[in-house]
Amino acid sequence: MWIKSNAGRPELVGGETVFRETPDQMAAQVPALLAAGADIIGGCCGTTPEHIRAMAAAARRYAPRA
Repeated sequence: MWIKSNAGRPELVGGETVFRETPDQMAAQVPALLAAGADIIGGCCGTTPEHIRAMAAAARRYAPRA
């Protein structure tokens, strides 16, 4: 299973789309995503390199699956 989530729900602020979920908040979801069977975890709208780094660090705590 491939998970590619947004950095939270989009909000319109001053005419711009904003995603408020922090890298730490996204990383906190990694254990549940892996437990649910995710094989690949990435990011979509609103995610930044910092979000990906935080999620990767959280995922490294788990053994790879074959």
